[in-house]
Amino acid sequence: MNDDYRVNYKEVVELFVSKIVPDLYLSEKSPQFNFVFSEDAFEYFEYVKNHPYEKKGYWTPNIEERDIQLLRSNNHYDDDHPTIFVKDYQYFFQYLTDIVNATNKFDRRQLARSLATNIFHYIWLRMGPSDFDDVEEFLHKQLDFIRDNTFYEDFYYDNNYLVRIVNVPFTYEGYKVKASICPNSYYDETTRHLSLCLVSENGDSHTLPNIDFDIRSENGEKVCYVYAVQNDRYERMRNSKIERAIYKLNKGVKEIESKEYIDYIEGRSTYYPENISDVHPNAVLSLIIFTDILKEKGINHIKVPLLQVLNYEYHQILSAINKVNFPRTWNKDSIEATKSDNNLKAQYEWEKNWYEHIVDREDFISKNKTENLIRKFRRLCFHRPDVHIRNEVFNGCDYLDITLDKDKVKTKIG
Repeated sequence: MNDDYRVNYKEVVELFVSKIVPDLYLSEKSPQFNFVFSEDAFEYFEYVKNHPYEKKGYWTPNIEERDIQLLRSNNHYDDDHPTIFVKDYQYFFQYLTDIVNATNKFDRRQLARSLATNIFHYIWLRMGPSDFDDVEEFLHKQLDFIRDNTFYEDFYYDNNYLVRIVNVPFTYEGYKVKASICPNSYYDETTRHLSLCLVSENGDSHTLPNIDFDIRSENGEKVCYVYAVQNDRYERMRNSKIERAIYKLNKGVKEIESKEYIDYIEGRSTYYPENISDVHPNAVLSLIIFTDILKEKGINHIKVPLLQVLNYEYHQILSAINKVNFPRTWNKDSIEATKSDNNLKAQYEWEKNWYEHIVDREDFISKNKTENLIRKFRRLCFHRPDVHIRNEVFNGCDYLDITLDKDKVKTKIG
């Protein structure tokens, strides 16, 4: 692989200490957390400071003494912020090196150093509570996710990133299922997502919610991690005829709900009880198709992580930034200018969409990643008797544990 698309171990250490740590510790744009390294790690940092990494054709900032002192001054457990304990710095930096190089094999949108900078800023947002106790295992898991080749039969490159085509050998209500797997951005919860849409014989399309997922082998079996089921904010095609067919999935659901829920929806109570009705059938169908795809691949175990520790604070920060920047950029005059400039109009629509998605929405986003995600899987169990939730959530476990029966079953509608 071209050196522009690779980083090496010493380069990663230098980049981490000289660039990433100051950005994470001193910037108001990052959630607050600490790294704790052993003394032998600091000895190696001193070595790299005195023997800097050099890369032909690049200016690579050296480690300065102030960078090491910044790490030392925060090298302790903090009651106010999460703390990442690095037990073995060699494994820690080797995993980071391997993660960048493995990512660049299927995502060439950035050169290696730029990609590394972005990954090292944001990969920590994926950490659950137990990951802070063993960051090396967390990074090992992320590397396994990237290297997984479950879906690798048919692929092509689109704008320098690899798109995997998924063959879906079944239809829904006569509509073909078009599916592909694309890499996610570095700030997303997973390395990839499944993109789904239904297509009619005359070419009409209806986009279903994406599924953010990853796969790795654990104890001799492949396990699929599902982090989100959510609409694509920017590339959504809606077809009312196809969607009416999807709404058939609502048949029979209300009949099994509790009296408390019926009282709530009919206005006799303000108490909002647990239910499976408040799930859009588009999301239900995405999960139905996805579980069938997994079973075709022999994957019968799903884990649904329910808490990313730094995620809430991260969205608070994004909200505050966009609350200031959007109205500053898009005032009355700049909005008026979009009427005569299509490129400017597209930029405005994109940023407006993002503003509406992120500003003052951290509570909604957090709920969508926990209660609403759990509800989607409970709703899936209603339609699919082969899907089983095996644990009580938030009872000493970071994730929802789900198994799939190996036998093929028919989806229950009504």
